[in-house]
Amino acid sequence: MQWVQQLSILKVPFYIYKLNKHDCILYELNKNPHQSLIILHGVIYVFKIFTNGEISATAILSENHIINIKHTTADLKHYYYKAIAFKTTYILSFQLQDITEQEKVSTLILNQIIKSYENTIYRYEQMSHIMTHKYMKNRVIQLIFFLCQEFGIVRKQEIIIPFEISQINIGHIIGSNKITINKIIKNLSNQMLIKYSKNKKIILKDPLSLNYIYTKYRKYEY
Repeated sequence: MQWVQQLSILKVPFYIYKLNKHDCILYELNKNPHQSLIILHGVIYVFKIFTNGEISATAILSENHIINIKHTTADLKHYYYKAIAFKTTYILSFQLQDITEQEKVSTLILNQIIKSYENTIYRYEQMSHIMTHKYMKNRVIQLIFFLCQEFGIVRKQEIIIPFEISQINIGHIIGSNKITINKIIKNLSNQMLIKYSKNKKIILKDPLSLNYIYTKYRKYEY
């Protein structure tokens, strides 16, 4: 709780919100430009929702990432954001100007904010990389690798993604539908590359073979 400690020392007002699994928040970047929303604990995935109904995943964020970072110069009038919790998540909210307008600005907390911005932008770049793939199978595989790298728990020769992620979630994230995702997951499971448990957790059983499959299909995208 380093954020809470630093804000308390600076006497900066803040709020902590709890999102249970599948809870969501909606926000627009231009409504409160000085507000900062930082994840203290948990995992969320963020979507951009356009006024015409189109949906585009932008990032999967976790501890110390900034939810409402302004990472684009596009017209903000035509879309808003929706952040959905994969698991129980706690979000810290405060006004950035309450820090920057102090007579003696805390170098420590400013460095924390800068680092959080950098790490958050990197997560947006990772999602962009996943979406560059032409084939949905490669997007699914790359998403699995990303989740294993960032959140995976290693047990013997397997890597377990420790939270529920449904076919619908995966479809929303990579821009596909449940039927297509179900076929891809079933195919990877039949090849003993992954296991998709009844509680909708993904277990990576054979990372090397899955990487070989990814590399094989990747070359056809050029």
